[in-house]
Amino acid sequence: MKDEMTISFNHINFYFIIRNILRFLWIPVLLAVSAWLLLTAGETMLFHPEYRSSAILVVSSKGGTSAYSSLKTTKEMTQVFAEVFQSDVLREKVAEELGVSRLNGSISTEVIPETNLLQLNVTSDTPETSFKTLHSILKHYTNVSDYLFSNAVLEQIKPPSVPTKPCNQFISESQKALISVAAALLGIVGIFLLTIWDDTIQTAAAAKDMIDGKLCAMIPYVKIKRRSRKKDATASILITNPKTDFSYIEAFQNFSTMLDHRMKKHQHQVLLISSSLENEGKSTVSANLALTLADRNKKVLLIDCDFRKPSQYKIFDIHDHIKQEFSDYLLSDKKKQEYQPTKFKSIDLALSKSNTEKAVKLVHSERLAEYIEKMRAHYDYILLDSAPMIISDTEALVNLCDTSLLIVRQGYSLVGDINDCLDKLNSTHSTRGYLLNYYRTLGKGKDPKHMISNRNPSIHPTN
Repeated sequence: MKDEMTISFNHINFYFIIRNILRFLWIPVLLAVSAWLLLTAGETMLFHPEYRSSAILVVSSKGGTSAYSSLKTTKEMTQVFAEVFQSDVLREKVAEELGVSRLNGSISTEVIPETNLLQLNVTSDTPETSFKTLHSILKHYTNVSDYLFSNAVLEQIKPPSVPTKPCNQFISESQKALISVAAALLGIVGIFLLTIWDDTIQTAAAAKDMIDGKLCAMIPYVKIKRRSRKKDATASILITNPKTDFSYIEAFQNFSTMLDHRMKKHQHQVLLISSSLENEGKSTVSANLALTLADRNKKVLLIDCDFRKPSQYKIFDIHDHIKQEFSDYLLSDKKKQEYQPTKFKSIDLALSKSNTEKAVKLVHSERLAEYIEKMRAHYDYILLDSAPMIISDTEALVNLCDTSLLIVRQGYSLVGDINDCLDKLNSTHSTRGYLLNYYRTLGKGKDPKHMISNRNPSIHPTN
């Protein structure tokens, strides 16, 4: 494996990006809802509403004859009236009428440009206080202004009203929505980055660059139609099923052709099939590989060596036709007893149904080794469907086979675990390599076929 892990465009599978976004869509939704609730809570705890009552006044001069001179004079007076409303004398009179020691709120004035109009505003923490304060100001301002302007008249053209909503705002609804959407997008970006940084195999190019082994084949993903809701209903798809997708059948036929050629070339008969983790499809691959090899007129024996969780009887839907479980045969004291495999079409099956706590004893038993060695004379190929390599049982089976094949599920196992498994297999014999299972991409695009034939010559000099 390369020393530095870098993100390459051809290592990215957009199917997994879209799948993960849809699978973890609750994360951006949760982030959006959380952002909205946090902003709402912050508004409740930190926001102090203020209410503003306003009135618009017009300033005119007494006895003015010229409209131009009147407007000029009143503009000057408007500026002074603005200062009157801010005077301490007026504030004291208003506070005295309201019965408070000091006014609770602020008074502001705005001169409307190029006019003799004046807007008077009172801002307070309650609607009632702002209205009462403004009403009192309009009542008492003449007591102050008459001392300054005897020739000016101030009239209301818009009387004050009680405010119905705050004049300030912590954050608008549109801003809260925008922040919530941004939080959701941040979650989607996070899922995207975690997907492309995921240390699993998503494309054939990634497999070629990151796995220390030979990519033997890519088996496409096909939907599995369960025949029943029961737990023991078959959840695997066989190439003998007439409804099986042709691309799936063709992939196994091509691989079995290559495998047959390679194994005959090296005079190999016993093939161990394993995976680094559970649920990578090794048992289904074992079953279909046995069937395709049999289609090439080969005598094939498939042994279910996963004694902890046997599954071949489920895959072939053989529940009541097993004469003797293979695990019982291995544990039997009758040394001369012969095991009769179960027939399925043109292949023979050594099946077990019961989970056993004696799996370690079985894989290390001399009887298993003797049986496999004896069957070499009766079959062209013997396939061992083993437990995942995360369980130590499989390492004992490595010594009983000629070569091995590791099943790698696309986007499932970590690269480090895959390479560790291949190292363990290569330490005993020359492995065939690995098979990329459940392979799928967006649309109809496929990785170049030449990637399947590429290998690392330094690891497999004889394959």
